[in-house]
Amino acid sequence: MPSQLAGQSTLQEWFSEGRDRSISAIFLPEADAGAGFGAVDPYGLINTQRTLLYRELHALTKQRSRVDPKRQMARLLLLDKAAMQLEADLRWLEMTELHLDEIRRQPLPEPEARPRGRPRRAKSLESW
Repeated sequence: MPSQLAGQSTLQEWFSEGRDRSISAIFLPEADAGAGFGAVDPYGLINTQRTLLYRELHALTKQRSRVDPKRQMARLLLLDKAAMQLEADLRWLEMTELHLDEIRRQPLPEPEARPRGRPRRAKSLESW
């Protein structure tokens, strides 16, 4: 029982951390798994992720304000691209939150059934 409690504690800690960019590939399965185990509140997970993204966006905006567009246009464009990606992730989180109840009502996908055990032996060739 203690190892199960430790595992649940570790899982809670993992869910409470935000994810870096490219969240759609990681975040939704993570939220789905956490909700399925009852280990995490999906709305809380979304809020945690939103907070992380706003912090990153704020830091990026501060960094962008120090760039001289007359001498560092390439850097400015890269920072703009990063800011646009963060904004897109924030919009995606909003859409996910709007549809969260619908997502939770849908059944979890069932894993594909695969045959177990060793493959059958090939029939031996007739002797010559």
